[in-house]
Amino acid sequence: MSFLNPSNIKITDHLERARFLFIWQLTLLFTVFLTVLSVLFFILEDSDAYITYVSGDIIAILGVLYLKYTQKSRNLFLIFSVLGTIIIQLDLHLIPDSHHYPNFLWMTMIVILSFYGIGKKWGLFILLLNIIGAAYFLVFSLYDHYDVIIQTEERSRFLIAFEIPVIMTIISYLVFLDNRAHEQIQKDLLSANKTLEENNIEISKRDQEKTILVKEIHHRVKNNLQIIISLLRLQMTDIKNKESKQHFSEAINRVMVMSSIHQKLYKEQDLSEFSLVSYIEDLSSELKQFFLEEFPVKINVESDYQIIDLKTVVPVGLIMNELLSNSFKYAFKSSESGEISILIKNQGDFFDLIYFDNGTWIEPKEDNSSFGLELINTLTEQLNGTMEFKAGKEGTFYKFHLQKLTD
Repeated sequence: MSFLNPSNIKITDHLERARFLFIWQLTLLFTVFLTVLSVLFFILEDSDAYITYVSGDIIAILGVLYLKYTQKSRNLFLIFSVLGTIIIQLDLHLIPDSHHYPNFLWMTMIVILSFYGIGKKWGLFILLLNIIGAAYFLVFSLYDHYDVIIQTEERSRFLIAFEIPVIMTIISYLVFLDNRAHEQIQKDLLSANKTLEENNIEISKRDQEKTILVKEIHHRVKNNLQIIISLLRLQMTDIKNKESKQHFSEAINRVMVMSSIHQKLYKEQDLSEFSLVSYIEDLSSELKQFFLEEFPVKINVESDYQIIDLKTVVPVGLIMNELLSNSFKYAFKSSESGEISILIKNQGDFFDLIYFDNGTWIEPKEDNSSFGLELINTLTEQLNGTMEFKAGKEGTFYKFHLQKLTD
């Protein structure tokens, strides 16, 4: 890299890097031109005008050193804007033997610099200061400088003829640097976008591969659980004791709940979105066919908690299995028809699960359902929840207040 583009720049942000290079090159340009102007005005001009250029040159030299060691471009934009305005206004109002033609071009350049480097608010402030200073000079001080302006010597005309093109060159170069900076930013953005698109394609490809792999895992787990269910059902045919057979049947249903979850995950397009309503409807339909083929039981499911995560759906599915199984086994034995209502309400980090059947429960005298009730209590605790239970002639009512589990 050349001196105009230092190689040790530590700035990573594209816009800040462009601003740094902008002010770095402009400061070098200031240093060269102001040094030349300082020398020419000191030799050829019989006035104190050279002090203005010497002051500006010193600021430019210090600016180069400041940028080299700090690389903080915004501070230098601010220094140039404020100190440049002060120096030009002092020259305009306090040096009576100067012609002042170029001052207005210097003001224009400083205003442009402030808008570019330190933003709209500072740019408007610097613009206002220069407008006030210029207006005051033209209204109140112009007459005091009239003789100097009108009776310009040949040497002064030479300096003016040199200085004005210098300022115009600096302003033009300022605009050129601005355009080049924007072009470089655009180029960097296009390059970054291209890299981002390539990364997104690669990530999408890997994500699809992982999704297929996870789905295959769910499929294999489902198949293994189906094998377990088949073995349990086969084993159940050898059991003569009615109570043991019922326990086997309940165990099979609980394994079936786990299998149905993995089956549904295998079919889902997006593994992060598991439809709770769809799952409960499918589970209800399977259990209904298993228990009550001869009884027309209507099942209603309503929910504003649509998408549930895998960690939460497993205990919820097991709770629903126990509730539905108990209703099918005990609530509708003496009824030709019945109704089960399931309502789920989203409550932020929690949700309410309300379960109601309108059957008349006829439970056996022996306590066969104690394990099921204990399992419901355990699963409710696992979800950091609470449970309410009511039973009467009109039916059985459960209300759970459960927490959504997150990883």
